[in-house]
Amino acid sequence: MLVFVTSAAQVATINALASMYMDQPTSIGAAFASIKGKVARTAGVMFVTTFAIGLGFIAFIAPGIILALRWALVLPCTVLEGTGGADSRSRSTFLTEDFRGRIFLIVFLYFVLFYLLSVLGVMPLEIGAGIQAARTHSQQLPVWYLALSYLANFGVASLVSPILTIALTLQYFDGRIRKEGYDLQLMMSAATAAAPSA
Repeated sequence: MLVFVTSAAQVATINALASMYMDQPTSIGAAFASIKGKVARTAGVMFVTTFAIGLGFIAFIAPGIILALRWALVLPCTVLEGTGGADSRSRSTFLTEDFRGRIFLIVFLYFVLFYLLSVLGVMPLEIGAGIQAARTHSQQLPVWYLALSYLANFGVASLVSPILTIALTLQYFDGRIRKEGYDLQLMMSAATAAAPSA
């Protein structure tokens, strides 16, 4: 269930960003309306890709990192091009070539921000739990601490995760522009569409 919810949020974010990138009007409602028919495929691609990367990390750390960098743009490829798992991974491998150092930096900064905000969010709770433990001489963590720490981590993930999706989607467009002249394709399409009305 979590995979489908995450996929729906990813699809909505990527579609909204694509609409903004192409100067088309968008809204939260329109972004979530655009996920119809895309969530199951995206969830499947995300699950298989994450599983394969996880196997790479289990085997050795280096293969996991290499696969993660090669397949970093799998979701934008899946959502915006309508490709399946193998084709999305192939497209991502092509679009990330020569840009994997930049992608590594994007992901690294994401994790730094995520853990920094997580520590800042949980630290007051730890202080409160420590004070309560000193007063009651109890070694067990209070229930309120566990509940609030989970809530704080969920809030941080909800705030920070879209930043990574946005950054990788922008990298997808940048890769297409540099490798395929995508901006020229858009300009030609716009000119072709405007020609009959002129």
